Amino acid sequence: MDIIIYNELDASRVKKQVEKVCDAIRRDDFYSAEVKKLTGTPYYRAKLDDTNRFII
Repeated sequence: MDIIIYNELDASRVKKQVEKVCDAIRRDDFYSAEVKKLTGTPYYRAKLDDTNRFII
């Protein structure tokens, strides 16, 4: 699976978490990436840490 990340995204504070989530998604391991559907939208979110989320 290809993952496209916005080129002006400043994820420097959570770089390791973003890489971990992207690796899990590429392996189709949505459970480890804590991916959940956002109600009422076509989007999903992955939990990076207690305060940061990754919109998919």
